[in-house]
Amino acid sequence: MQKFLNDKLMPALYKFSQYKVLIGIRDGLTIIIPFTIIGSIFLILGNFPVQAWLDFVAPYSRFFDSVSNVTFSVLGLLAAIGIGYNMAVQYDVEPISNTALTVIAFLLATEADDGSINLDNFSAAGMFTAILVSIFVTFTFKYFLDHKIVIKLPDGVPPAVSNSFVSLIPGAAIIGIIWLIRVVFNIDINTCISLLFSPLVKGVASLPGFIIYLLLYSLLWMVGIHGDLMLEGIVTPIWLALFAENAAALAAGQPIPNVMSDALVAIF
Repeated sequence: MQKFLNDKLMPALYKFSQYKVLIGIRDGLTIIIPFTIIGSIFLILGNFPVQAWLDFVAPYSRFFDSVSNVTFSVLGLLAAIGIGYNMAVQYDVEPISNTALTVIAFLLATEADDGSINLDNFSAAGMFTAILVSIFVTFTFKYFLDHKIVIKLPDGVPPAVSNSFVSLIPGAAIIGIIWLIRVVFNIDINTCISLLFSPLVKGVASLPGFIIYLLLYSLLWMVGIHGDLMLEGIVTPIWLALFAENAAALAAGQPIPNVMSDALVAIF
């Protein structure tokens, strides 16, 4: 068993974990962590399960809800910002331009049928769209840079101005492609991506999926490999989405829908 783990399973998992895409997703999602903690604190303060406390804070519940609502309502947008930046770092493109393009592409991909910004998709509901859009933007930007399909200004031009023009042609291509899909062909990108990832979400959110994750996690640690870093690029978006659903249900006074979530993993 030890030989199989060391010679077969671990090298394969280690190689898989070193893909730049997974590193970009993993590092990009760390931007969300402080806001989920802050939002959770206010959520607990406003819904602490002691009746005397609930009665006391009832007149002030909106003050607590204001923070938790804001933090949990923008997890998808924050994911687009964080992953867009870290994907740029991994693939050596200009980070600020890549981040800005990712945010614009995410907004366009998740807009409503009438062309307005759909705030509902700023939450965890848009997290998987943020991940795929970040990957698409970075790869497209990198392709244009590698093939020198960009506008190059003279050396004397300030870098900030020069970088903005470098992103002009790639940005037009990126926005144009997403515009065609979402607006011209009227394809709901966010819904399609959510359906695409739904089997994975259901699998990881189930007890067997959770056990398999913990088994792999523990096996990695047994042979001296950091289990978190190896697997969290895959499972963290799912855990965070389930956690956000639980937080929204708690704030609305509804039953908690998901047993498996980022909170359970941390406590376990």
